[in-house]
Amino acid sequence: MSPLPGAVHLASGAQHAFQAFRVGSAVGVQFHPEASPKIMGEWAAEHGGRDEVTLEMRRVDAEVARGGELIARGFVRDARRRRAARLPAVPPELAPPPA
Repeated sequence: MSPLPGAVHLASGAQHAFQAFRVGSAVGVQFHPEASPKIMGEWAAEHGGRDEVTLEMRRVDAEVARGGELIARGFVRDARRRRAARLPAVPPELAPPPA
């Protein structure tokens, strides 16, 4: 994956260099910080790896939850900053043309 024009790079991972980004007030991630061990196990069941994935997700669940919380808190902090400064949610150069 390559970054969108104007995107601010926020996070990298061992397998992929571009894991999280921000464009204006929008934040995008290439992972699922919201997924519980149960949900990840259900997704993995479609490919035959349910037990292994569920066990691994239980092992790292607290770390994943902290990461998701940091993303959410950062988003809210940035949105409040933009609102207080009366900045547009989307920079003008990234806004869609008028209809």
